[in-house]
Amino acid sequence: MGRTRRNNRRLRPLSRQARRRFLDYIEGQDPDECWTWDGPMMRSDYPLFYGDGRQRSAVGVLYYLYYHKPLQLHEVIQHTCDNRSCMNPNHIYRVDRSLAGHEIQMEKVRHGVNVGEGHPQHRLTAEQVREIRRRAADPAVLQKDLAQEYGVTSTMISKIVHRKAWTHI
Repeated sequence: MGRTRRNNRRLRPLSRQARRRFLDYIEGQDPDECWTWDGPMMRSDYPLFYGDGRQRSAVGVLYYLYYHKPLQLHEVIQHTCDNRSCMNPNHIYRVDRSLAGHEIQMEKVRHGVNVGEGHPQHRLTAEQVREIRRRAADPAVLQKDLAQEYGVTSTMISKIVHRKAWTHI
């Protein structure tokens, strides 16, 4: 069995007083709707909780309180509702950290948000990306020449070729 965060003393059970304070920050009851967090937030718009003298991820505390399972070191919590500050336990699940980035990218593709031609600053089309990948496979074609031809940076061409950008194609 893998190591848990409990080894780091991060998920000791909350005191009754801290648990009450934590639950007071959550507003909502409908199991299908998002529940709002009225407590402190991290800079990245994630809920934050100060309890028993420690700072913790409020979503991590929520998961532990409702599901009574500590996260493994290789796991993170995801939301089914795409709302970072949602505190409805029905909207959260744990996923392996290595899959989390791919899952987020695929969710953006499904919603058509900020991906490829859906991104407000896109300069290329899906067809051009396919053409770039096809042409870059030829060793005689230089990435800097492709960048100049398509009006993008060499870095962008490299990311396209190595499938770090436009990953949905």
